[in-house]
Amino acid sequence: MRGRGLLRGIDLSTPRAAGAVVVELAGAGLLVSPCLSRPTTVRLLPPLVSTEAELAEAFRILDAAVTVAERDRPPGAD
Repeated sequence: MRGRGLLRGIDLSTPRAAGAVVVELAGAGLLVSPCLSRPTTVRLLPPLVSTEAELAEAFRILDAAVTVAERDRPPGAD
């Protein structure tokens, strides 16, 4: 994870994993932005007026999405 303040980029192992995370997050109602210049990165851009409770929920959703993407990764995929 890298970034400054609430603007963060999460680097994943492959573009496929990043895409899977974006799809999982959208399905859970959390909108993120894929990074066009780096297809393995998912950008988090929460509103500046986010509450701590909203951020905690967003990170819970993010953790679940990454877990699902990792679980559904094809065998031998790196």
